[in-house]
Formats: sequence, C-alpha cells, structure tokens
Amino acid sequence: MPALADKNSILMYKTALSNALTCQPQGQNIHGRIFGGFLMRRAFELAHATAQLFSGGEIIFLEVDDVTFKRPVNIGDLLQLESVVLYTQQKDERSLAGTDHRPHPEIHVEVVAYVTDPSKLTSHVS
Repeated sequence: MPALADKNSILMYKTALSNALTCQPQGQNIHGRIFGGFLMRRAFELAHATAQLFSGGEIIFLEVDDVTFKRPVNIGDLLQLESVVLYTQQKDERSLAGTDHRPHPEIHVEVVAYVTDPSKLTSHVS
C-alpha cells in the first residue's frame, strides 16, 4: 500500500522505463534471427538510462548479473523492453591506497524483453 510506504522510499512502478522497436535485418545472426548481442545492447542502454534518471547524474556501470534468452526473436517482430529499479543500497568506495572512503549508491535494474504481436493481442518474454 503506497500510503504505508516509508517517506524515503520510491515505488518501483515510478522508476519504470520502456522502449519499443521493430527488429530489422541489420541485427540478424547467421540463422536469420535477431543476434543476442543486439538484444543485450538495447537492454543495457535502457538499464543505463533508467539508472541515470533515477540517480539524477552520471553512473558507473559495474556488472551484468544474468542474461537469459527464453525464445528467439525474428526479423519484423515488435520488441518491447521494460526496465525498473529493483533496489538500491549504499556502498563504500575505497581508493587504491585504501585511505579515501566515499559512500556511493548501487542501483540494481531489471530489464525484460517482450515480443508482441499486436494483431493477435499476444506477448511473450523473449
């Protein structure tokens, strides 16, 4: 319930961003499907933008936790990417000499890709 949320909290749906694109032949692999690296790049770009808008400034990318391809994406498919901030935590950053301690936030973002068929009103996770 939003009314019971901590005043320092932000509801997840308020951090959401989305992007949609029609998959083009330039992104195809040798099997005639969309190359996984293309999908990863688009997901990364959306996650980066989500974190940047959430933080209000420049961010430093740390890692990709997990990438799962559940279904292939075909040329001409309508791909919808949706991102959301899952959680944040405060970390301490140390200099190489170990003397400078600066706190910095760590932002965890999830991106999910959906292949949508508007004519059939269906959508599935890619």
